[in-house]
Amino acid sequence: MSSVDKKIKKEYSKAKDKATKAFKDKESDHKHKSKSSDSSSKNAVVSMQEYEEIKTKYLRALADYENLEKRSIRDKEQASMLANEVLIEKLIPVLDDLDEAIKHIDDDGLKQVQKKLVKALEDSGLEIINPQDSTFNPDEHEAIESVNGKENLVVKVYRKGYRLGNKVLRPALVAVGNGNA
Repeated sequence: MSSVDKKIKKEYSKAKDKATKAFKDKESDHKHKSKSSDSSSKNAVVSMQEYEEIKTKYLRALADYENLEKRSIRDKEQASMLANEVLIEKLIPVLDDLDEAIKHIDDDGLKQVQKKLVKALEDSGLEIINPQDSTFNPDEHEAIESVNGKENLVVKVYRKGYRLGNKVLRPALVAVGNGNA
């Protein structure tokens, strides 16, 4: 937890404690005044209004604090996802180079390194887009060639694409069938 988060949480905690104390004090005063004689009924009405105001302030402070906690969690998740995204985008060309090296060099050590890198990236949320024999999707695929084959079907994949969560980091480069067999 950052120092800013700690400060905010501490301030809200103080405000919450203060509101709770005031709420309980007014509630206690209200109980005592309601037992008093009818001559203090005017004070009891004012007291009831104060009680309702404090109760409202307390509930708002509590809601603000809960919203702050939710927002803080969401912001941390987004920052983490952004950091992952930046790192993963830098590692994608390395993964491409390993794929090309494996095509030209038959080495078990190189294949193991590639598997480990792919596993680590997938564990971080990366999904490989390899659309061979699937319907062309312009959101995930970039058509660079139209060839003979079933219409709107990915016939050949030139380069895999990658997605992190809902965001496409790089579309797959593909050849799409033009409907001529």
